Amino acid sequence: MSPSYVLDVAQATRRLVELAPDPGLYHCVNLGHGTWLDLAAHVTHLLQRKSQLCPISLADVSLKAERPLFCALSTGKLAEAGISMPTWEDALQRYLHLRGLLA
Repeated sequence: MSPSYVLDVAQATRRLVELAPDPGLYHCVNLGHGTWLDLAAHVTHLLQRKSQLCPISLADVSLKAERPLFCALSTGKLAEAGISMPTWEDALQRYLHLRGLLA
């Protein structure tokens, strides 16, 4: 998956409108990809909490819709337009700081 911090997406979208690059489909997500387990592990790491996260496979979950095994998005077209996105790890840290959860 490609986590996306709404403040980064809003900034990039504004910059995209200002730059007016070629029309097309632009994936606007934070850089990098991971699993829900990666996201949870990084949250617990940043918050310095002990946790027992248990990885599960997609086969162990009952979902109404079929899910792709890999669904990360590329920000390559954004980069070509001159817009760089921060990593999802950096975005998560800034979000937790903004919420007052990090010093």
